[in-house]
Amino acid sequence: MTVLQRVIGGFAVLVVLLLAMAGISYQSTHSISERISIITGQSAPLSRAASELYVHVLRANQALLGILISTDPKQIDEGKQPFNDSMSRFNQLLDSIPAYTGDRAELRDNLNQQRQLSAAYVEQAQTLIASHRQHVLQVLQSRVLQGYSSSEGAQLTGFLRDYIARERTTGSSENVAAAEKLLLEVGKSYEGLAAHAATPDIQTLQRLLNLQDEVISTRARELTAVDPRGGRIAGVMVNRLLKDLTGADGVYQAYR
Repeated sequence: MTVLQRVIGGFAVLVVLLLAMAGISYQSTHSISERISIITGQSAPLSRAASELYVHVLRANQALLGILISTDPKQIDEGKQPFNDSMSRFNQLLDSIPAYTGDRAELRDNLNQQRQLSAAYVEQAQTLIASHRQHVLQVLQSRVLQGYSSSEGAQLTGFLRDYIARERTTGSSENVAAAEKLLLEVGKSYEGLAAHAATPDIQTLQRLLNLQDEVISTRARELTAVDPRGGRIAGVMVNRLLKDLTGADGVYQAYR
């Protein structure tokens, strides 16, 4: 056999080997492609379900945030429905997923954990909504009651200022001093309410109003002692004011 024949024969063997390798590669690639198609077909529903679950949770959370920033009880009540609808769709979709998981125990366990987390989330959200609604109603009620007490306070303050101006013209310094002390204590009560509105501190407000209740009553009696008629008129206003501030249905009880 000549050198040329050997070269040609070796080349032919190489070509056969390459063709064989190409055939094997094609078969392997085709098998892999089929397998990937099967896996993709099986996983696509799970992937879509996972995306939809995320969307429902996001919508529920947005509805919850909208409720928690609202200061209108009607809006709070109306906001519950979008939240409940989103979580209902979430749970319905979650219940449909086992049809795609087959016998994979780890996925079933994950779904069970997700159901528990979902139930806990709904329970916590409902608690937050109820607490926020109660707080909003409390704030609205306290504003109404504070408006009533402010009206009583303004009436008493106006009376005392006029009384002080009138008594000064007659030279009754004792009456003026007694009225000024009462006016000062009434002002302190409203300063305490304003401070609580700016920085809520129910314990500080309680101590202040309890103290002012006693002090204002004392100052009113002192005014009555030096001027029975003026003291009686102021006393009626003081009683109404104290009822609005510290009574059973007053401002302080509304803040609690």
